[in-house]
Amino acid sequence: MREIIIEGKKNIIKSSFIKEKINLISEVQIVNDISSKNKDGLMFFDCKVKDILSIKDDLGEDDIEQMQDEDDLEIVAIDSFNLNQISIYLKHLMELTLMDMLEDFLELDIKTYLEIYDFNHDFSQMKFVIGIAFDDISILKLRSYINDYTKVLSAV
Repeated sequence: MREIIIEGKKNIIKSSFIKEKINLISEVQIVNDISSKNKDGLMFFDCKVKDILSIKDDLGEDDIEQMQDEDDLEIVAIDSFNLNQISIYLKHLMELTLMDMLEDFLELDIKTYLEIYDFNHDFSQMKFVIGIAFDDISILKLRSYINDYTKVLSAV
């Protein structure tokens, strides 16, 4: 791991600090900083979810409605919980955690993208990569970088 440092107008932020904050999310068990100095303004984290089944139990209809309102996404009823919903929920958790600590960096165009790359048949174990971009990059480019990471991580 190489420490990535992003400078805003008021502060700097280190990838190790973001890793610590992601570790505080109760649904996340393991976080690895997989950022690279070769990708300026970008941070990437490989994460393992503790127990995805508990997320299904914790995710009530009010939560679904709130995420649907905030993200303008079609989300179906809780009894048909699926991989897309899990991804939306995890991304929502990450953004809530990250945006609170990154409010000093709001002058930057911060983007996040999350991709689940490994899960078992009953969703009891799951891994994902989240990418955070602090500069002018398209979401497609960020997604492309994450696809590269997930291909390598899936092969391990």
